[in-house]
Amino acid sequence: MLQLSIFVVSLFFSFTNVQTICEDCISATEAAKHIGETVKVQAKVAHIYTGTLGNSSVMYFNLEKKFPQNPLAIRIEPENQGKFKDKQKYDGKTIIVTGKVYLQENEYSPKPCIRVENPTEIEVLAL
Repeated sequence: MLQLSIFVVSLFFSFTNVQTICEDCISATEAAKHIGETVKVQAKVAHIYTGTLGNSSVMYFNLEKKFPQNPLAIRIEPENQGKFKDKQKYDGKTIIVTGKVYLQENEYSPKPCIRVENPTEIEVLAL
């Protein structure tokens, strides 16, 4: 009976469209070990920030924690922000982002960051 129950539960999850774990993803914290590499990161968007940096408007999705405690940020340049008009759909959600990790200098310390140009580079998971 237990085997049948396990089979039914696994069958249910195989037919639902809910992804819970990305097999080839790293965590936001692990991204700092992959500077210069293109990676897939699964993390929660803890805070979305839009503000000015110098003379330009920047948008950041801070992952896992609010800035400056966040281990990784997604940066969206001004010329691409119009593609993310529905940015609130990411807020508080677990996502998978694909991109190249680089270190961005800021007033606190160098921060791992992934620059994103299109919404297709971010997948929102239904957890």
